[in-house]
Amino acid sequence: MRRLRRTPRYGDPQSPRLLNSVGEYFELHPVNPQVRLIRRAADIVRGGGVIAYPTDSCYAFGWHLGDKNALERVRRIRQAD
Repeated sequence: MRRLRRTPRYGDPQSPRLLNSVGEYFELHPVNPQVRLIRRAADIVRGGGVIAYPTDSCYAFGWHLGDKNALERVRRIRQAD
């Protein structure tokens, strides 16, 4: 039986590493991406973080659907109301 672990949220006092984290940069190989990095990106999103990823013309932002704090963070980054 697989044991579930609690995903820390940004700003969680029990997770000081995430509280002080400004950003991380990692690249995924387009043909053979490392599963470890995909899981890390998913953990960031589940933990309330915002990710940026390249598109054909610019970068796009991603966050957990329904996370209002992350949405507000993206609005501040984009300087949009």
